[in-house]
Amino acid sequence: MDLELAGVRVHGWLDGVTSCGLFDWRLAAPGAWDLAGFWLRHLLLNVAATPAIARESLLVSPAGDWQLGPLGNAHELLEPWLAAYREALCAPLPLLTRSSYDFAKALVTPSAKSRKEPIDAARDKAQAAWLGAEFSPLPGEALDPWYALAFRERDPLDERFEQLAEQLLGPALRALAAGEEDAE
Repeated sequence: MDLELAGVRVHGWLDGVTSCGLFDWRLAAPGAWDLAGFWLRHLLLNVAATPAIARESLLVSPAGDWQLGPLGNAHELLEPWLAAYREALCAPLPLLTRSSYDFAKALVTPSAKSRKEPIDAARDKAQAAWLGAEFSPLPGEALDPWYALAFRERDPLDERFEQLAEQLLGPALRALAAGEEDAE
């Protein structure tokens, strides 16, 4: 692949691609740590695939699969990622693995049981992932030494955090949710 978009040149090989598309696997349930990489690889596949390669991606795991179909707007979806990359070269971006994932997921797929507005529920989920929840087996991301260094003296869960989570992770979560609806 050799692509220039949003002032960034992407050059190299996309691993895991066959004539059937992109294939990947995990031994555990795919989640926050897998989403960005899988989505970016799917976008790159859709941008660079020749007619002989299916523009579909599959991540299999014993706990459930993620499946993504062809995209007509892959360039448009990839551009904000590359712009964010350029921005991150100058300053830490508030794109946090679990907090951003939980925010975007709550916003994109709101719970029917929740009495809160989706944005308020999303903010609560992000806050719980950032600070840690009382009965959660995972510590809050605020305790991560790299995040602590990058965001010292400021709360990263600001307007830019919400914008990045929605703009970058939202389309991936919507595509996965649409795939789950199609499978039912």
